Amino acid sequence: MVCCNTCDYTVVRDLSNWINGRIVEYGFVDGVDFIRSLKLASDLNNSSNGNNSKRGGQNKIEYHLILDMAKELAMVEKTEIGRQVRKYFIQCERERFAGTQNIATSSQNSNPDGRYPTLNKR
Repeated sequence: MVCCNTCDYTVVRDLSNWINGRIVEYGFVDGVDFIRSLKLASDLNNSSNGNNSKRGGQNKIEYHLILDMAKELAMVEKTEIGRQVRKYFIQCERERFAGTQNIATSSQNSNPDGRYPTLNKR
């Protein structure tokens, strides 16, 4: 799980409107793809990091995303960071595909007739 509230998002709108818009647009499901949790204002003011800065009396909703949802959101953003994420995953696929090609080639070379040995061979 990834806490969406702690990520560094460069978006025009505030996080709440942005994430809620993406949830609707891409059909994410609460309790499956993400979990909302309410952080009370009293918890925010008494944070464990020693920072006692006063923050209004507003409660805060935190969004905890599964990794697949976080990846999808990163890939669909029309920003430079979104472009970098897409390039990263494209490169990962290239490397994975190249790895499977190498495995297939080495298997064919070590077994020229294309058959694999059977376990019950007597």
